[in-house]
Amino acid sequence: MDLQAWRASIHGDWRRFQFAPADVRGDRRCAISAVRQEGEALEHASDALRAERSVVLAAVRSSGAALRFALGAAREDRDVVSEAVKQDWRALEFVDAEGSSDPTLLRLGLTQSGEAMRFASH
Repeated sequence: MDLQAWRASIHGDWRRFQFAPADVRGDRRCAISAVRQEGEALEHASDALRAERSVVLAAVRSSGAALRFALGAAREDRDVVSEAVKQDWRALEFVDAEGSSDPTLLRLGLTQSGEAMRFASH
């Protein structure tokens, strides 16, 4: 299957992304299409795309828990982390130590559930 066919296939069903060859999982358009449907599809993207801010941002807007699959600076980017927590307070579990002591992030989580307090740094 050529790249165009993979793009069309993944656009129709993100689950095809997880079984795609490595070059397809490294294609930005395929990854964006998959993570917009299901953020946790980020797990199957190439490492380079898992570290790309725009791809990770699209993923966490779909599923805050996708933050756990982000790599490098994208995982620590305050805008990315904030979007993840806005989408799902449980994303606080995947925030670095500095972020878990950030009162703004904690407030975002607490507006959804008091359980967010369990992720606060002491």
